[in-house]
Amino acid sequence: MSSQIITDSSKRNWVIASVGIAAFMSILDASIVNISLPEIASQFKVSTNEVSRVVLSYQVFLTGTLLLFGKLADRRGLKRIIMAGYIVFILGSLLCGLSSNLHMLVLFRCLQGIGASMLYSNVPAVIPKFLPVNVRGSAYGVFSMVSAIGLSVGAPLGGIITQYLNWNWIFFINIPIGIAAFFIVSKVFPDDKIVHSETEEYKFDYIGVLFSFLSIILLIYVLNIGQKAGWLSSKTLISLALCILFIVLFLIREKTYRYPVISLKLIKNKKLTLALFSTLFGIMFMAGNNFMMPFYIIHTRGLTTDQAGFVMIFFSLIFVIVAPISGKLSDKIASEKICAVAMLTASLAGLFFTFTLGYNGLLFAIVFLALMGFSFAAFISPNNNMVLGLAPEGETGIVSGIMRTFFNLGNALGVSFSVLAFNSVLTAEQISKAYDPSETQTLEIELIPGFRMAVITGVVTTFISFVLIVISIFISRNMRKKGEHMESLKEKPRYVEF
Repeated sequence: MSSQIITDSSKRNWVIASVGIAAFMSILDASIVNISLPEIASQFKVSTNEVSRVVLSYQVFLTGTLLLFGKLADRRGLKRIIMAGYIVFILGSLLCGLSSNLHMLVLFRCLQGIGASMLYSNVPAVIPKFLPVNVRGSAYGVFSMVSAIGLSVGAPLGGIITQYLNWNWIFFINIPIGIAAFFIVSKVFPDDKIVHSETEEYKFDYIGVLFSFLSIILLIYVLNIGQKAGWLSSKTLISLALCILFIVLFLIREKTYRYPVISLKLIKNKKLTLALFSTLFGIMFMAGNNFMMPFYIIHTRGLTTDQAGFVMIFFSLIFVIVAPISGKLSDKIASEKICAVAMLTASLAGLFFTFTLGYNGLLFAIVFLALMGFSFAAFISPNNNMVLGLAPEGETGIVSGIMRTFFNLGNALGVSFSVLAFNSVLTAEQISKAYDPSETQTLEIELIPGFRMAVITGVVTTFISFVLIVISIFISRNMRKKGEHMESLKEKPRYVEF
């Protein structure tokens, strides 16, 4: 609405600042926590599988509620949902930092994930809603730049905080930043509360959101409990059956309800479906690797947490350099081709590391991290262009929400599968040694097979992403050929005069 466009230049700058803070917090929180997981696991005396819940709980609640809070912002107003998001995120961060055991930390990470979802699903909409056209490009530039900074400083900052303070402070750091952003939003954002009639309130499919949310939670739970309780245990099989049930109920609901969360007609768009699943499988390797690498560096190379953080920065630095270049390149070269090359490169990087991760020193690990940073920086921006470019007219917002859901689901599944792969080739005794300081001499030999299997799993998922993109490229070529053939038929006369 034109009445909501901010004309005052100083207020516009504050709006851009608030968008940048939200981007910084969401990216920083994901990367800063990973580097501290070995220390958290050691303090609470838990396994890699158990400590992975710190990441998964956040990702599940972030992913499962994206569509809900995006729609609520349309109903209740962008400003109100973002302010509420900051409150929930700040409260969640405080409680995470005060947690005295793993169960408390996981519970409060769920709360933090809900707050992050309220921000993540709506902050990008601030720019086109409140800012004039002539400054939106600059605002998006700030958004991307600050996101990149958050990605770059997360690992080393987390390592320094954990090493010289303790892991609790990686959550406390969010509190002053979040409070500052909350007051900026409250002062400078226009009041965009929207009043709808009662009948319009029922247009949003809350039941569909519930079914999708429960299916995501149960899927992640099955992947975690299967390794511990056994894949044929009653607990695992019942959870799997419930997961399948809720997926079926969701599909039935979306097919029959007049106002579905996700229109199933989008599935008929083969290229869009392939692009979404290539996103899912590709991101799985990146998320799983970012989760497992701190454990690898600390427990097999003998580095401290802060030193491991500086090793992890090789991924971030390459990512920050390549990401804007690949984004611009996708305007000139077909995004599908760039994404295919990126996923192939990531697969080859993974294969390289599976053969070299057992060698002494850090050289091969650094080369691998740099190749991963290059591959995923070359993948994410062109992939966004590819997915949104396939959105039907008038449904860009819906496709954007689905894409974010697939992206975050890929994060959650990537962590789950990497832990599953790591544990699959190790005994319980070997895994427990990773958290026993007296066994440091045997860690390198005994844990290497687990890390190798985790990387191999990532290679497989990334190669699946590559194959899906190649299939999409062939579909595009066939469509072009068919179109050219039809055009040539139109040009041919129906008969020849003599």
